[in-house]
Amino acid sequence: MTAAPVGVPAVPVAHPGGAFADRAVSDLATEVRSVVARFRRRVRAEGTGEELSDTEAFVLDHLVGHGQCSLRELSGRECVSPPRMTRVVDRLQLLGLVQREPDREDGRKVLVSATAQGADRAARLRGHRHTWLRARLRELPSKDQVTLAIATRLLDELLVQDAR
Repeated sequence: MTAAPVGVPAVPVAHPGGAFADRAVSDLATEVRSVVARFRRRVRAEGTGEELSDTEAFVLDHLVGHGQCSLRELSGRECVSPPRMTRVVDRLQLLGLVQREPDREDGRKVLVSATAQGADRAARLRGHRHTWLRARLRELPSKDQVTLAIATRLLDELLVQDAR
């Protein structure tokens, strides 16, 4: 990695052919993990005092945006075990934010959907966090916004590759 000013992450140096040395890739992995964790904590801190875990908030937001899902689909999307997802949905149901109903095509399956109360709660939570993030992004120069958009797509691609 090259030296960077204080507070600015170092940039790995590419070797001939564009590949990073193993050490640089390891350092990059550590840096990405650290930044993503800090970013997640910071966004979470922008909650509206809603008493939902990250996973509960994700599930609720996903159901509002994509409609009914099975527990298996939700657990796969969030990368948690089916028993863990069952507990998450149990809590959301207890709060009146989601409902379960049997799958009409396969009676063994249960489909989960957001209630009207759940949709309202998801919108409040999403809106507050989105407002905070949008304000931070507007502070960045245009070229940095473009770089962040590219990095976001790359991170998403890592997740898509992992899901294959």
